[in-house]
Amino acid sequence: MKKVHVIGHSLGGGIAATLAALKPNLVKSLILVDSTGIPVEPVPFVLAQRAIEMTAQTPQMRFPQVLQIFQAFSYNLLFRSQNTIKALMLSLEKDLKTLLPQIQSPCLLLWGANDLTTPLKAAQEFSQLIKGSQLIIVEGVYHEWSIFFVERFTNLVFDFINEIESQN
Repeated sequence: MKKVHVIGHSLGGGIAATLAALKPNLVKSLILVDSTGIPVEPVPFVLAQRAIEMTAQTPQMRFPQVLQIFQAFSYNLLFRSQNTIKALMLSLEKDLKTLLPQIQSPCLLLWGANDLTTPLKAAQEFSQLIKGSQLIIVEGVYHEWSIFFVERFTNLVFDFINEIESQN
């Protein structure tokens, strides 16, 4: 079976980390971007921080991305409210600390320096728990930076993947 490079952002990062820990034979490398999986604050505090963060990153937003995010979130909240709320709560409350040391694949952690949703202390804990992981902190950006700074994001991702591929 061919192994794959797995990338996950936010809740997707928690899912990707779980996959890498439980199915190491599938994962060639892991890239976690502002990942959930390490609860850092009580949920009401995180939700308040999220509102602050969304306002703070408004100058970084571009119209097409904002429209897409708004449409997806609005649709899911209106028509799939129960599932959206369950996923949100899962992402904020699920603790993966016991699984993270099981990750064997090379791991890159990409984190926005100003992320209030999954703050830097979570990134540092991920880095400590995933043996040999590499943490890159991107200055001046927030939780959704990978959407708004696509070129910077893809350069970091492809540099990491190319490094992994060149070792094989």
